Amino acid sequence: MKKTLLLYLIASTPIYSATTIIKQNFQLPTKTFQSHKGSCFASSIASTRSDAYRCMVGNQIIDPCFTVKKQGYVVCNANQLPPTFQYVIKLDKPLAKNTNQNIKIKDQQPWLIQLKNGQYCTPFTGTRPFIDGKVLTYSCAPQKGSSTKIENIVSLTPGTTWKANLLKSQPVNIEKIWL
Repeated sequence: MKKTLLLYLIASTPIYSATTIIKQNFQLPTKTFQSHKGSCFASSIASTRSDAYRCMVGNQIIDPCFTVKKQGYVVCNANQLPPTFQYVIKLDKPLAKNTNQNIKIKDQQPWLIQLKNGQYCTPFTGTRPFIDGKVLTYSCAPQKGSSTKIENIVSLTPGTTWKANLLKSQPVNIEKIWL
């Protein structure tokens, strides 16, 4: 006589979920837009994408800005955080050579991060702050009207669920990253 072993699987809610990785292809806004004359003088510091640049309009540095299909333009403030607008630069010089070539997606640096608590984080693109012997890489702003404090990220730990290693508290899971 054969014995049969029955296994029952119990469905449960996972304790964590995988980080969503977003890689956008940018285009000019479809509505009427105002462009600003400027130039892109170097590869982006905020993003390691090969289509990301560090640009200037007047004395203002904007980073990252992304190339679009229409030559002679780049789109900046593409993260769509409030205020939701895209800043378009009409280039008055050819693009500088981009040194962020052939970087595999797994090795790219996110230019925008959303933590599980809803905070959005952007990389420091100038001189990075040095606090308690640690160099900060990202700053996270609380959502408008939130009592959440500003967080500072020291480093990221990639994986199925990415983690942000914070300066003053335990690592937190990352909801989304934009590469």
